[in-house]
Amino acid sequence: MTEPVDPYCADLVRKYDSDRYLLAMLASGPSRAGLLAVYAFNVEIVKIRESVSETMLGAIRLQWWRDAIDALYAGRGHDHAVIRPLGDAIERHGLSQALFHRLIDGRSADLDNAPPATLDILVAYADATSTPLILLALEVMGQGKEMTPLASDTGVAWALTGIVRAIPFHLREGWHYLPLDICARHGFAAKDLPAAMAQQRLSRVVREISDHAGQRIAAARSARDGVTRAMLPALLPVAFAACYQRRLRK
Repeated sequence: MTEPVDPYCADLVRKYDSDRYLLAMLASGPSRAGLLAVYAFNVEIVKIRESVSETMLGAIRLQWWRDAIDALYAGRGHDHAVIRPLGDAIERHGLSQALFHRLIDGRSADLDNAPPATLDILVAYADATSTPLILLALEVMGQGKEMTPLASDTGVAWALTGIVRAIPFHLREGWHYLPLDICARHGFAAKDLPAAMAQQRLSRVVREISDHAGQRIAAARSARDGVTRAMLPALLPVAFAACYQRRLRK
């Protein structure tokens, strides 16, 4: 029997993560509700960075979500609008508790205003905040951990592309995710953004990040063996990333 989609989760994902909402709508009926519940959880923890004024408040909210996830796996329910349908998805699809913890732990880096020192650190952040979500989506559709390498390439490509697309917003907020080693190599500093030369330097920084995203896109596309049609809603973010990268290069 098809599990009914929770309207709150659907509205939340449609408003804040429209790409994943579209992909969830492409999934089969039995998977759709689970995907939207997982994606709504992700929206909630992503929003924490922008909704708190102090690091401690953000840490408290992340801990609340850790405790809420642990309560679900301990068999204790919750009336929260996202936790309730998420608990149904966990029970129905046997989702891995560790993947939720990895997402929450990855988001703890959002509470630090300091940009990553190197591209490797940025890639590790992208992996921590995106790959577990793709693995959870695959679990909703009955797939196992054998897809982890493909999920990692897809997740990193998607997250790096999202970071690049969000640069104007982040700079307006007074922070960014641009690796300091790349910025230094191209003479870019966020405070210099209004200058025409800074725009050119920023473009060079963005190109280095996008080049790595492109490598991950190519790796994901070359690892199609064993990918079934049912898995595509979880793995199609790589196609979205490729489309956005083409626009960025123009």
